[in-house]
Amino acid sequence: MNVMFIVPPDTLSIEASMSKTFGERERGYYPKLGVLYVAAYLERASGRDVVFVDCPANGIGYEELAKRIADARPELVGIGVLTFCLLDALQAARLVRKVHPPAKICFGGVHVGLYPEETLRLPEVDFVVHGEGERAFAWLVQALEAGASKEDLKKIPGVGSKKDGEWYLNAVKDLPENLDELPLPARHLISMERY
Repeated sequence: MNVMFIVPPDTLSIEASMSKTFGERERGYYPKLGVLYVAAYLERASGRDVVFVDCPANGIGYEELAKRIADARPELVGIGVLTFCLLDALQAARLVRKVHPPAKICFGGVHVGLYPEETLRLPEVDFVVHGEGERAFAWLVQALEAGASKEDLKKIPGVGSKKDGEWYLNAVKDLPENLDELPLPARHLISMERY
């Protein structure tokens, strides 16, 4: 399964209290470690490469993002969502739907943890991963590759899905007991000098 992670362009964000500017030369943008942890776990669990597009760090707007989606033709797109960037996440999801309609879209992150049901009910979203996403997202990918039924997807802890107007949200039951078992963030997918 071809998986793409997107950090959407930062055009519609509801400003946080932390400044994005550290001076005239640097923007002061930080890598999205949550998504990089999920990507690292998926790479290790599946042995596959993933596509990671961090739009704000690389000055990528929606036009360039559309080209990258068209080139990658992902089957599943993961988008990490903080509440203040929800509008951009939805815009990126709509772009995925327009450019490559067969792709499924999964939202995860802090916003989903706070509002899992509300996020799942958004028309742009096929799946949510709430709680710790590393293993849950990898299990979702494995299940989709195996042609999982709706009943199979209902067994993955921390995953929500919808189909044919029916939605369900699985409880988070599987928290890692030993955090050292998780790989470090997939920093090889980004250029650290951009941050």
